[in-house]
Amino acid sequence: MKTPVFLFAAMAASVAAGLIDVAPSPSAGDPNTATVPVPAGEILWRPMGSFDQNGKTATPTGQRVRVPAFHIMADQVSQQDYAECVQHKACTETKAMGQSAAPQTNLSWYDAQDYAAWLSDKTGKAWRLPTDREWQRAADTAFGDPAPEADGRDPGQRMLEQYEQGIFYRGRADLSATDSQTAARNRFGLAGISDRIWEWTDSCMQNGQLDADGRVRTGAAYCGARVVGGQHQALIIDFVRDASVGGCSVGLPPDFLGIRLVHD
Repeated sequence: MKTPVFLFAAMAASVAAGLIDVAPSPSAGDPNTATVPVPAGEILWRPMGSFDQNGKTATPTGQRVRVPAFHIMADQVSQQDYAECVQHKACTETKAMGQSAAPQTNLSWYDAQDYAAWLSDKTGKAWRLPTDREWQRAADTAFGDPAPEADGRDPGQRMLEQYEQGIFYRGRADLSATDSQTAARNRFGLAGISDRIWEWTDSCMQNGQLDADGRVRTGAAYCGARVVGGQHQALIIDFVRDASVGGCSVGLPPDFLGIRLVHD
């Protein structure tokens, strides 16, 4: 049965009007550097770290921030891509799981920096880890925020709620995808984001004090721990490759640690 021409025209008009979301295809180039554009937009963001308000542990209030447009890898860095960096003696060899096309896990923040430096030299483009705001924007509707709202309750109750919400986001994730290329893509064209493999960002843990409205009044960055994104965000010590055995500064430990880079 042939589809009427007017139906194609109607679908095209719907896409143009923004009524239908179509995930963009990765840009042309080497498979390990294929990127998708993420348009500028607003997110409800809150800093990750340790904060107090009038001497008590508190959670910062979420705030609307605008994230400029950027390009990010459509897929996580694969084992075969990372192995090439190892072969050139620019990266440290680490444990690999599954097929060569599967995402490389067991990576620390330092491993991510080495890979980004090597890829930048190889391609002539400046590659880097995304900020936590960029990562959240790229995750889009898959992003989960397990932080309990600041409401004056006992800190122990708030910590328990954060743990329970973390369990909720974990349970919601698809834990069957072992290869990012078989995972569903979001509307920006990213595969495997907010799933079982957590991705390093370049953003540091924040420490500080909050004002009466829950906004950061004074603060300082502690870059010995970095924000990672998965089913929600967490803080991981920068040299850790396997957070399941320790090294998680805040929240539940990630299942696996991998990377996805941005280029400027």
